[in-house]
Amino acid sequence: MPEFDLIIDTSIFGAAVGLGTGDDSSRKLIFSDVTHEIQDSARRLPLIVEQAMNQAGIKAEDIGRIVISQGPGSFTGIRVGLAYAYGFFKGLISKANPQAKIAGVSSLQVLATHFGGNLGQDVAVFLPSTKTTGYAATFSNGNSSLLPLDLAKGVDAVLLDKVWLVLGAWNGLSEAAQSAGIQTFQNMDPRENARLALGVINDRLSADSGLAWSEVMPGAIYLRKSTVEEKAEAGK
Repeated sequence: MPEFDLIIDTSIFGAAVGLGTGDDSSRKLIFSDVTHEIQDSARRLPLIVEQAMNQAGIKAEDIGRIVISQGPGSFTGIRVGLAYAYGFFKGLISKANPQAKIAGVSSLQVLATHFGGNLGQDVAVFLPSTKTTGYAATFSNGNSSLLPLDLAKGVDAVLLDKVWLVLGAWNGLSEAAQSAGIQTFQNMDPRENARLALGVINDRLSADSGLAWSEVMPGAIYLRKSTVEEKAEAGK
């Protein structure tokens, strides 16, 4: 039986789970599902993973690699995904598959690279956090990068000649785009793009994917820290 790859993303919309298999030339995503509610990740994630394995007729030890989205995104969502993925991974290590490995990836960057490559243009993909703050992944000249965005400080950090794609509705950014004369502004369904990210990540899972495979938990990408951490730093 071929080894399978488990993909988990809790950074874009709720819990998204994919199960992939195949080699460099024939990758297949044989299962993908995303929760309907963004706040239901902690409860639903284990259930979706179990559903994926049942549907494929495999056991946990048949999974050779786990890819988890590191963010950026919701602080709680990322913590839920990382904690579950690493706990699941350690279970594999301690049982029947000591060769199992784990890697982290930014789903937002993955999407920016995907859209930029397909459109043949520079793009910026945005993920709202609050009414005035959020995250942006840009793709330009073949390279992707992440940056925090605070509308109160303006949008100068994002090149204005990019195509602007927004995961969800962000009214403040829409107004900023109009003020800046951005003509290529598009709101996109975050749930559908969480599912799309699973497929794009699966396509990258080849021997030369460039992912940093390891046996330790990937670090989280918090472009904005938790309220507790922010208050603690402010009090120093």
